Amino acid sequence: MFIHKHVRATILLTMLAVVVAIVSLNLRWYQVTKESNTTEFGLTYFVDNYGMSGYDSEYTEVHLTLLLSALFVAIWFLLAIAYVGLIIPGEGKDRIGRTEGTVLGWVLLAESWLTVIVFAVYIAHAYNTDMPPVPLYDPHPLDSFAGDYGLKTWGPMAGWYVAIIACIIQSIAVLTRNLPALLGKPEDSGEPPPDEMPHGDLPIR
Repeated sequence: MFIHKHVRATILLTMLAVVVAIVSLNLRWYQVTKESNTTEFGLTYFVDNYGMSGYDSEYTEVHLTLLLSALFVAIWFLLAIAYVGLIIPGEGKDRIGRTEGTVLGWVLLAESWLTVIVFAVYIAHAYNTDMPPVPLYDPHPLDSFAGDYGLKTWGPMAGWYVAIIACIIQSIAVLTRNLPALLGKPEDSGEPPPDEMPHGDLPIR
């Protein structure tokens, strides 16, 4: 059985990454400030100068973008469970192959980063789509993930940054196990070296 010597750390870090990602969904991910009015966007609500409101009829595209990030977190959670189930050692478990664990680890790593990357790619367009035709006094739509133009500023908030932290934790977890496994370093396996394997009834050399 291939058991990486840091498998416990990999499992704990993976679970921590998922918990942090879920926590990020309870925070606000994005804000846009125009003159004295700041609008902050969370998964189930937005907050502006008039208070907290749901997405019943406003900012529907922004809401869909946030829901897409939440979907990526859900997939992240399911992949993490599968990954942990594959690499965790257990009595009577079939041989844990290096290839299976390594491939699923890279998939998990890529999927976790899609959570924040896809949001960053789509959010400015989503906000612009939700706005009415641009009035003369506000001729500049959002043209990037973060920026400023005159009295308008926009960019990520705590939720997005916390999700980045979750991605970093997940990266450490996957690389801790998968990179040595991919390189095939014998010292990273729980298997004893060949010259220490028992031979029949003979004592271990």
